[in-house]
Amino acid sequence: MTGEILSMKGSQSSSVRSPVKELTGRTTGRCCPAVTKKSSFPWKLSRQSLVAATTLLTLGLFSLDMLLNDWKPPDFLPNDWKLALSESTPATVYAWLMGDSGFVFYVLGFGSAYVLLRLAPPPNRCPPKKKIETSSVAGGSQQQQQRQPQPQQPRERPAPAPRRTAPAAPKKAANAKPILREGTLKPAPCCGTSAEPTTKSSVSDGLEKTVSAKGFVSNSAARVNCAISQAAVRGDANQAGAVLERLESEGFESDATSYNLVIRAYAKMMDTNGAERWFKKMRARGFEPNEYSYNTLMNAHAKSDNVKGVEGWMEHMRVNGIPSTGISYAIVIHANARRGDVEAANIWLERMIGAGLKPDCVNYNSLIHGCSIRKDAEGAEHWFGKLQAQGLEPTVMTYTALVDACSKSLNVAKAEKWMEELLELGLEPNVVSFSAMVDSCARVGDLERAERWYEKMRSFGVQANAYIYSALINACARASDVEAAIAWLQRAEESGTTLDAVVYGCVINACGKAGDSASAMKAFRQMRSHGIQTHIIVYAALARPFAYSGDWEEVENIQAEMNADGIALNDYFLYTVLLAYSRAKPRRADKAEAAFHKALAEGVQPNDRILKVLSSAVGRVRCAQILDVLGLENPERP
Repeated sequence: MTGEILSMKGSQSSSVRSPVKELTGRTTGRCCPAVTKKSSFPWKLSRQSLVAATTLLTLGLFSLDMLLNDWKPPDFLPNDWKLALSESTPATVYAWLMGDSGFVFYVLGFGSAYVLLRLAPPPNRCPPKKKIETSSVAGGSQQQQQRQPQPQQPRERPAPAPRRTAPAAPKKAANAKPILREGTLKPAPCCGTSAEPTTKSSVSDGLEKTVSAKGFVSNSAARVNCAISQAAVRGDANQAGAVLERLESEGFESDATSYNLVIRAYAKMMDTNGAERWFKKMRARGFEPNEYSYNTLMNAHAKSDNVKGVEGWMEHMRVNGIPSTGISYAIVIHANARRGDVEAANIWLERMIGAGLKPDCVNYNSLIHGCSIRKDAEGAEHWFGKLQAQGLEPTVMTYTALVDACSKSLNVAKAEKWMEELLELGLEPNVVSFSAMVDSCARVGDLERAERWYEKMRSFGVQANAYIYSALINACARASDVEAAIAWLQRAEESGTTLDAVVYGCVINACGKAGDSASAMKAFRQMRSHGIQTHIIVYAALARPFAYSGDWEEVENIQAEMNADGIALNDYFLYTVLLAYSRAKPRRADKAEAAFHKALAEGVQPNDRILKVLSSAVGRVRCAQILDVLGLENPERP
């Protein structure tokens, strides 16, 4: 690449400016010219010369003024003028020094001007440009740039100041929170200030290969990483990989961070296959993966709920001699805990301790969360005791996980106990903490207690979210209080909170349980007017009150609207349709049989509830005949 640039420079010597002209003529990237033009004055302007010139000017003006004052008026002037000029002549030494035109007056005037010149900043003076230092990127190979001999410059330059070394960053603990960070992964700005003036030679997607005034090529991996980051920010991992391949084919140098950026882009898209493919390309390119590379892959598999993939890459990292830190263990512990597999998470916690790493609060929070998924309040309290035995301070998330575990265990008293302890410790509860508490009350249908915790949440200045409103409306549904559910829906809309189909679905469900089909339809139309996309659960809740009243025509209309939205039929909605035909007066056995066969053709698997409602719609004898023809087992046959 250097030879190509030199050949291009030799063939275009007439059009490319010399390094001297480049240094003295260009002003790109500077706030003033690099070299000041030679002054036309016979002396050099400086502060000393300005002081001397000011002093001479003061003495000259003062002498001229005294000369005019001592001058005798001519005879041809009027007497009044002669008298005025005679009175202006200084009579004493005091008048000469302190009078209206005395010497002190001139010294103060010109002295003030000098002070202003002394304190005012010099004009057209730009601050010295800081020299950018390029540090080596973690996990990447250090790039060395070959420079050609520099031509001798006609002017001597002052010796460069000694390079300052930035202080070393404080070392992070090995058991930090499971947040993937690679401090040096952020590339330097693509258009950062370079140490040498440059001329543009080619551009590739905003990435510039530059030729300096001294003739060498600036081909830094940080520029490649910047281009990859810009492509990854758009959310297109394939584009990020294409940028890396194209830049490498054009001669740009990459490093391990370049491949880590592409792997992270695929991991954000939940594309584990793409991330693993680029991991293999990284190895084939000769770059050794670091802990960040493995943690990115493990985190992608954890989000995909692939625990075997997480554990497999953890073992792969151990085999390749990459030491595992607390972040790696935190990922695999959380991957097992979020599935409710507390036993497997505990095994990895013991391995972490055996590796000489001390668990932190994040690890125990994962185990408490695992107990919450299993609805095991006692297990959650057990791990809370382990956390305190290790001398760790519980956090807001610790108590939130405890409240959630008690909520799912339908133990409202214990949930309130842990929530009160959270408030007594002075920790700031968040919306997740109050959501767990309100949901605990809603699960048992205690609307009054749920509303009390809602008011306490507002007293702490916490803004409610859609989940809290869903829990409150669900509590209304369990209490069969349609008016309260509609009132909370209106309150949620007036709060400006972004609502989803779940909130409206809870209102529709509350109306359906109370048999208020009109209110259910009104809430459904209100949801559609806001442009909220719904799902089959909402459609089933909407059709249920019409099905119980035998209004099969309205159920068919709801099904047609559901099909228009591209939502396929499932077993739950099929039960609702057959229920409408069975409750109709008279029964619509023909429509029930046709709907049953159509659902089977679309892939719906019948269950015992569907077969029982089919029997109710078409009769037992006909239902047995249908099942015999289809080879299905009749649940009513002994």
